[in-house]
Amino acid sequence: MDIVKDYQIIQKELANYSEDLANKKQIIAINKVDLLDEDSKVFLKDYFLQENKNVEDVLFISAVT
Repeated sequence: MDIVKDYQIIQKELANYSEDLANKKQIIAINKVDLLDEDSKVFLKDYFLQENKNVEDVLFISAVT
């Protein structure tokens, strides 16, 4: 998924800038949630919470709803 790839790129850039910044606790906000089906939402939430020790929560937001 592009969302996962984009997140990984951002994390790498943060770590290159500052390891301390990259290791801070994070809340992930995923926009345009109206374009995702329920299976994708479940996958993304599970991925971010299980695979990333710094992620505390995943929020799904949309300007449409």
